[in-house]
Amino acid sequence: MMKRTWLRTGLCGALLLTAPQARATYHLMVIDQVFPGFEEAPAAQYVVLRMQQALQTVVHGQEILTEDAAGNPLAPFAAFCTTRGECDLPRVSPACPTPDDCPSVVDANDKSILIATTWAQGLFCLTADLTATGSVPYPDGRVCFGATEDFGASCTTDGPVDCVAYGAFTGDNGIFGAPAEVPVLGEALVTAAARQAQCHTDTLSAMAVCVGGELPNMACTMAADCPRGACVQCPGGGCRVLLSSAVGFSAGTPIPRNFHGDFGRIDGVAGDVDGNGGVDGADVGAQARALFEAGERCDLPAARRGADANLDTHVNAADLVATVRSATRGA
Repeated sequence: MMKRTWLRTGLCGALLLTAPQARATYHLMVIDQVFPGFEEAPAAQYVVLRMQQALQTVVHGQEILTEDAAGNPLAPFAAFCTTRGECDLPRVSPACPTPDDCPSVVDANDKSILIATTWAQGLFCLTADLTATGSVPYPDGRVCFGATEDFGASCTTDGPVDCVAYGAFTGDNGIFGAPAEVPVLGEALVTAAARQAQCHTDTLSAMAVCVGGELPNMACTMAADCPRGACVQCPGGGCRVLLSSAVGFSAGTPIPRNFHGDFGRIDGVAGDVDGNGGVDGADVGAQARALFEAGERCDLPAARRGADANLDTHVNAADLVATVRSATRGA
């Protein structure tokens, strides 16, 4: 164990010396998803970041910033603690019981960081890398990550590392352009696969980049440049245009992913306790039995998580009432 740790440390040092673009080890990443919640669960929110190089794990002290529709600062959605090492990945993440359970710093390219509220973690049955204590503004606002600080010379502009504005946002979105369309509750704002971080000086003007595979986020000209991945064309001849919120984001299915590599989804149809795909009278009787089987929705098999009929992440008497209402509406 000790030997492997020293090998990783030595390799990291070599990469830091030979890769000037990686000297700020949190800035080569993009906001990958923003989820504003469900109508029934408005506080079930999350933000996913996606790393675009190795070594982007020194996140201590970085914040997920939010602004209202006019661009006025709100309370941060979340902030990593400030102690170097203890507050960096993978150590800071509850999804990584030990460092060896998660990607090493040199394997961090294309990995995700999940920042989510407790409610979202309970709904998606997924452990976040950082628990959010604030909220994502909805239906209009802006979400940003981090600060370029001393590394502005390597970036397009000073300020946040990445931002997405949406809805009727009228504040200054800078290089991140016009706001994206507001997603309906239950959908996430999802970034385009080829979108590059503003500090990616080597690929911002690329005609295409690798998506997935062995060399994600690298500039490419043909499929052979991207082993096990795809060479994705950048709109307008360069990925720089994808910095615009209006171009780089669209509404899509919420699929959160943490640094460990686990995916989350909403399993089961709310009120469908027996897992047959619909809510009917049989679910009312099954709901009563489910109360004695689980206290939390994630304790149930995936197909039966509809027993959490009101999406509050708990299975209790309130879900029996919600199931009756759902069955009545469907009759």
